[in-house]
Amino acid sequence: MGNSKLKISIVTAYPTQGAGSGTLITAQAKTYVQFGYDVHIVTANNNTGFKKLDGVTYHLVPFTAEKEPVEKLEGALPFNFVMFTSHTNSSENFWNISLEQLHMYCKKFKEVFEKHIAEDAPDIFHGQHCWISTSLLTDYDIPVITTIHGTDMMGYERATKTLQEINDKISKGEVSSELYEEKAKCEFYKACAEKAAKNSKKIFVISKQQERKFKDLFPFAADKVMLVRNGCDVSIFHEEKVDAKEVLSQLSSNITPDGKLPTDYDKLAIFVGKFAQFKRVDLVLEAAKFYEEEMAKKGIKVMTIIAGAGALDEELRAHQKALGLKNTHFIGRIEADTVRKLQNIADVFLAPSDDEPDGLVYKEAMLCGNIPIGTIGGGVPDTLNPEDNALEPILGTEVCPTKYGVLIPMNNARALAHATEYVLENAGKFDRSQIINYAKENYDQIMISKNVIIPTFLAYKKSEK
Repeated sequence: MGNSKLKISIVTAYPTQGAGSGTLITAQAKTYVQFGYDVHIVTANNNTGFKKLDGVTYHLVPFTAEKEPVEKLEGALPFNFVMFTSHTNSSENFWNISLEQLHMYCKKFKEVFEKHIAEDAPDIFHGQHCWISTSLLTDYDIPVITTIHGTDMMGYERATKTLQEINDKISKGEVSSELYEEKAKCEFYKACAEKAAKNSKKIFVISKQQERKFKDLFPFAADKVMLVRNGCDVSIFHEEKVDAKEVLSQLSSNITPDGKLPTDYDKLAIFVGKFAQFKRVDLVLEAAKFYEEEMAKKGIKVMTIIAGAGALDEELRAHQKALGLKNTHFIGRIEADTVRKLQNIADVFLAPSDDEPDGLVYKEAMLCGNIPIGTIGGGVPDTLNPEDNALEPILGTEVCPTKYGVLIPMNNARALAHATEYVLENAGKFDRSQIINYAKENYDQIMISKNVIIPTFLAYKKSEK
């Protein structure tokens, strides 16, 4: 299937680690290399020490870190890379950046793009997010295919709402330089998203819910939409026999006197992800308070592990302390291999996000044979209830089991607690082999790349003159 003449350039305005979109494009790029293509990744970051794939050429859009030690990157912008929400290595976001910084941001991306184009002449750009960087890509004579990740549409909705609020204030006579700067930013964000949607050759959406939302927001680009599921690297995420004590001995707890994780538990619940508001780690903590106490009454000790980091770190740890949680442990950010091991020793995976666009972590859990709990919102039902069966809650609860996990309402700690108890007490009702096989058949990135993405790239690649 290889074609050494095809040069694929993946463009992301964020790092390739620390967020779901980075994990996804890393898995995708790995498959393109395996198929023999010339692969490039344009990525924003504040350091050069990030993990890189063999066979991929990286082009850095340089920013400056907030915390020491700060690597002095040549030509770095004097602020950190900018996100929609938060990132483990940056607190900058599109809503607190200034208009001056925004102009610098665009100029730097153009500088990197033009150098990359001149030196490497890519045949296809795969833009990540319908936002600024993808909008800029469409200025060049190279076809652009865009993946919608969900946070971009949230950004578009926020910019639209904020702009309306600002215009209402201005119509009532409120005037300030800050107000007009915010107005200019929101107008720019909207224009970029619309330009990216209009000028992309194809739009990849990651769930049926995201497809409906994109077509509603950008009806002029509805005919370009193609449903492409996000996949996982099955060489990393898979079922394996793991010694739980050995895994836990290599991790550290934030609450035990000696920093060691206990091994005298009966059941293990885990959360893995970045500490962004919409991930609702706060609900995991509140649910843990309920289910740990309820299960203890039945003589079952449940331990909860929270893996990840982000801007809400201190706030969440304070919440943990306020709740008096004795069996819930923060272990910090961990690498993918350790995530796999945790998923293999855990009894349930908790991810109660608000409107999660897709959620690779659910698929990673399933590939390891773990049972995920997610919310009835965003793209999660596409993963945990793919046949779109009518959900039947357990009597007296809002817990809806499916063949592949459990769905609960958003923003409901009590439902999350009940769902956790249900999984821990009824593990036999879930066919783990069926869950693993379903995940392999539908979310193996190699197969998604081979059968869907690469044929699309070949269909739209820049014509040779």
